[in-house]
Amino acid sequence: MADARQVARAAFVRVLGEAADRVRVDIVPAPEGFVLSAIDGVPHITASSPAAALMGLRSMLAATGEPFDEILSAVSGIGPIAPETPITARPRLEHRFYGNDTEDSYVGAYRTFEDWERLIDGVVARGFNEIFIPVGIEGAYVELLTAFGYSRDEALDWIPLPSHQPWWLLQNMSSYPGGMSEELLAQRIELGRRIIARVRELGVRPVVPGFGGVVPRDFGDRNRAVVDVPDNDWQGFDRPAWLDPRSLLFADAASVFYRAVDRLLGPIDMFKIDPLHEGGASTIDIAEAGRGIETAMQRAHPGATWVLLAWQDNPRRDLLGALDPRRVLVVDGVSDRHLALNREEDFAGVDYAFGAIWNFGGDTALGAQLATWNERVEEWLTKPSSRLRGIAALPEGGLNNPLAMDFFASLAWRGSRVDVDDWVRQWTISRYGRAVAPAISAWQRIAATAYSLPDDNDFSEPHDSLFAAWPSFSASTSSLFSPRTATYDLAGFAEALPQMREAAVHLEYHRAFRFDLADVARQTVTNTARQLLPVIARVHAAGDSSEYERLTRQWIYGMRLLDAIAGTEPLWLLGRFLDEARAAGSNPEERDRLERSQRLILSTWGPLVPATTGALSNYAGRDWQGLLGTLYMPRWREFFARNHPDRENAAAIADADWWHRDQHWVESTDRAGIRSEPSGDIVALAGQASMFIERVQGDLSPRVAG
Repeated sequence: MADARQVARAAFVRVLGEAADRVRVDIVPAPEGFVLSAIDGVPHITASSPAAALMGLRSMLAATGEPFDEILSAVSGIGPIAPETPITARPRLEHRFYGNDTEDSYVGAYRTFEDWERLIDGVVARGFNEIFIPVGIEGAYVELLTAFGYSRDEALDWIPLPSHQPWWLLQNMSSYPGGMSEELLAQRIELGRRIIARVRELGVRPVVPGFGGVVPRDFGDRNRAVVDVPDNDWQGFDRPAWLDPRSLLFADAASVFYRAVDRLLGPIDMFKIDPLHEGGASTIDIAEAGRGIETAMQRAHPGATWVLLAWQDNPRRDLLGALDPRRVLVVDGVSDRHLALNREEDFAGVDYAFGAIWNFGGDTALGAQLATWNERVEEWLTKPSSRLRGIAALPEGGLNNPLAMDFFASLAWRGSRVDVDDWVRQWTISRYGRAVAPAISAWQRIAATAYSLPDDNDFSEPHDSLFAAWPSFSASTSSLFSPRTATYDLAGFAEALPQMREAAVHLEYHRAFRFDLADVARQTVTNTARQLLPVIARVHAAGDSSEYERLTRQWIYGMRLLDAIAGTEPLWLLGRFLDEARAAGSNPEERDRLERSQRLILSTWGPLVPATTGALSNYAGRDWQGLLGTLYMPRWREFFARNHPDRENAAAIADADWWHRDQHWVESTDRAGIRSEPSGDIVALAGQASMFIERVQGDLSPRVAG
């Protein structure tokens, strides 16, 4: 293994290219963090680890006006400049955790090592030192099942494709969608091993799924084992069985599992396990089960840390109270979601990380609770007997909301709460390399609206896109698990777009600015749907055909415009997402199957019952090029046509009808209207967006006044 300095230099080359030779770096035994200075005009980073060195590099580029990345991805060709005064950074919180169980599914089920490499560099450069990596854990489960009477084919059939694996690991479902091949399994194991090796060499701790006892439903019959078969489903899916953690057979199975993890993925000392996730019911005593899980983990990896996600009713207090508090970390997924929380009491006195999920299902919406984060971390950290020991960034689908990610990461490295308005000003200057007044004003406007979400409405995310919803005149959300009303002042947010367009005079060719301009234009156009739909509904009810036709044309034009805006950015291209899946397949049949899995997770999600009764449909709805043009727009066209006021006996379209209709899209491999390469001039498109919004507002103003 390369020494730490060589690892740091290799990371610098990934970010800077040949310009990396113009930065000195030393890795020294020291308290965690870095010192950035200049020696004879040459930037010099002295760090405690390669990870800290990467953070120092990002701080250097920010301080000198160079962008490190677009979202979480490194870029090359940047010229480093020595800072005028030394910069020192030390963390105040030990645990800086990144990763949601679902992120690999929603944004990268089939991404390559190079994709992971860029993600890791970006996450580490923001100061995170624990990263959740589920990739390759399938291999340990195959070895476990084959050791207990299953054939490899049976084991592979039980494991879902990567697009849906998180919910299998969370004890919610299994086998859907099926089709894991030996080739894909080998690919995933090798990828997981490489990711974990990279994370470890940077000095960061990989966190992988541990063994909590999830097994097939017939495991007990085959092995004369005590298993609990939950009689409650998860969103319409049958849950897998739970091998009783108190049993001797559990200890044997866990031993096989952890030996496989060591051999296939390398040494690990942090394991994430969440028994009875999202309402799982069991007759097994949870405290005794927890001791069984902990004992098996510690036997295999003495001193390992058990990570649990706080979500809904988990982890249960009696479970935490039965564990060794020195070996437990709770990553709190609802720190900013509810008022009047007492986490020291709720978590039985174990260490926890302040966590936030500002993005569900990879939603493209801009927004988060910056004000709540800013206040609550300080409040919880300074109260008597606080057990707050870290932060946990838990977006269900990352690669968006860069302002939120940067602000949240900073919570672990600064000394106190900040003035958010001033922080946003400094962030804008660092992001664009200079102070451009309209850009600063725009982001301060956005921070005052989309990034100042209320903390008392049982949500931690902004409203989603109605364009992605199954059409209805009363649609209020695309996902039934998201806010049903606007979560901030839409008109106030819209004021940021002309300011961003004004800033384009100075920043038109700046890569990060072009992304941000597209993001603000996209969100502003998306927001018009919430203003326009109620008016269309009233016009329809009044039977006004001409106005109905005019306003529905406006709606469809907005969707076409949104498709074009999304098409300017690689991250918002459906074609890229589908290409990743097809590239992972080893033959035409498998390539089609993997593409289908990607289409599924973005649309119906699953079979009819989970999609409708379980309400999983459109959970991952997002404003992407290709999704808008080939899935969402045809839906709304059909809906508007069927409900035209001049049409007699308009046929209602039930959720089941939409599901069947969407399944044709899921099963298709037609790429007409779906792009894999970005195109279009975002500056010109932002101008079109402004004109569209003005036109919509002009239509709505007299109606609102009336």
